[in-house]
Amino acid sequence: MKARLGLPIAAILLLSSVFGIIALRLWPPGNPRIPGRPITAALLAANSRYKFHDAVYRRGTSIIHRLDETTAHRIEDGLYRVALHRGLPAFYLAAFVLTESTGDPRAEYRNPASWEAARDDRQRVAATDYGLVQISGRNLLEMAPNDSLAALVARAQDIDFSLNYLADYLARDLEWAQGLHIDKIEHLVPAIRQRAQNPFWLAALAYNRGRAGALAALDNTRACRHAERVITAWEEIEARASSPPNQVARAPRFPDGLDFTGPLMTGDIGPRVEALQRLLNERTTPPARLTVDGNFGPATRDALLRFQNAHGLAPTGAADAPTWAALGPRKPPPPNDSGV
Repeated sequence: MKARLGLPIAAILLLSSVFGIIALRLWPPGNPRIPGRPITAALLAANSRYKFHDAVYRRGTSIIHRLDETTAHRIEDGLYRVALHRGLPAFYLAAFVLTESTGDPRAEYRNPASWEAARDDRQRVAATDYGLVQISGRNLLEMAPNDSLAALVARAQDIDFSLNYLADYLARDLEWAQGLHIDKIEHLVPAIRQRAQNPFWLAALAYNRGRAGALAALDNTRACRHAERVITAWEEIEARASSPPNQVARAPRFPDGLDFTGPLMTGDIGPRVEALQRLLNERTTPPARLTVDGNFGPATRDALLRFQNAHGLAPTGAADAPTWAALGPRKPPPPNDSGV
């Protein structure tokens, strides 16, 4: 009797071992292959293989946590529910989650200038972006001024709240983008004009910069980087959804797709803009008194125009080569700055 039992047990163990080997070959650790779960696969691949950075290369302290499969499933399910309710493409919404936080509900980004200037916890919350879609702490404080700070942060880290927040904003921005007549906007470079005809691209830019900021950014290819990356991520997720279930799930790539070289102008962000703002504060009369935040907005442009007019330069409002030469050498950044 024992001999008869031994043969089936041995066969079962052998089959289990063979299946285990096959499973490891089809689904090796670190290469998530989740049939029917393209969003989950994209989030896990991106979260595990990339150091966290957001799509517009903000400077500051970014905090990212390792994403687990259960949470990724919850995010994907939530995206499908919200997309169905709002009539939006689920993979489009997923692209924002992917580029903003790689799917970490507890992701945080701290704006360096605002964080250092904060005098209390409330101001530190205002200086931080939270959650899957990086909701501004300032917006949270305006939405629920009577909530405790802990409750505000918990709200932003809630998956359903974040996804509804994203869908609400995008639905309004899409309606706005569809009502624009891009063909009537002059002086756009062909690559930008072509992309701006796509309301999903334009809504992605508006979500990142606000509607007025999106229109201002159309004159500057560098400032359109966020929209370019969202559309690329959307395409990557769609490609994963149509690929064979045993194909390696690679982390999405985000090529710029546009020429981001050239003079600094309205809509640019980053260390070079900070250097420009410092020089304008030092070398304009009266002093420009710009906030050195790395955002090239209307105040920076006005100060630059004053400098150009005062020095006989073409008043372009952009920091081109002649303007940099007139401003003189860039000074080293102050302490606690990561450099230019």
